[in-house]
Amino acid sequence: MLCDNCHNKEANVHLVQIVNGQKKESHLCEACSKEKGEELFNSVMDFGLEQFDFSNIISGLISLMGHNVDEDVALENECSNCGMKYSEFKKTALLGCDRCYENFNELLQPVIRRVQGKVEHTGKIPNGERAEYVNKRKIIKLKEELQQSIALEEFERAAKLRDEIKKIQNEV
Repeated sequence: MLCDNCHNKEANVHLVQIVNGQKKESHLCEACSKEKGEELFNSVMDFGLEQFDFSNIISGLISLMGHNVDEDVALENECSNCGMKYSEFKKTALLGCDRCYENFNELLQPVIRRVQGKVEHTGKIPNGERAEYVNKRKIIKLKEELQQSIALEEFERAAKLRDEIKKIQNEV
């Protein structure tokens, strides 16, 4: 594919811009990408975004959001692994370790849902683990449906869901 700018050299940089919901793709050679890169950088600076810091956005969202738990108690919650307090996370929007997700789960779920729209992982899955991951997610969802069916006394549907769960577990 040739460069969209100079139409002479092979394009090796692919730029995707989304402005006001409109997607614009550019395929550029190395020389043109450096030139365009400087233009883009300067346009970002014109908007005053040189101070842009994602953690400020997250901590701002956390501050704006109301929690269902007592705020004073929540601020003193501490990770059992690294000792980080929720109040520190609220200031920096950075967690101390992987266990912080478990320890602050009740407090993080609304923030994650608000920022990402979902709390489930929907990104890339390592090669070779896709089938296992998909099956685990499917079993979890089927078990949730099974519990709902039992609660609603829909026993025929519950039996079908139980059989489907067993089938998937036997395949794995």
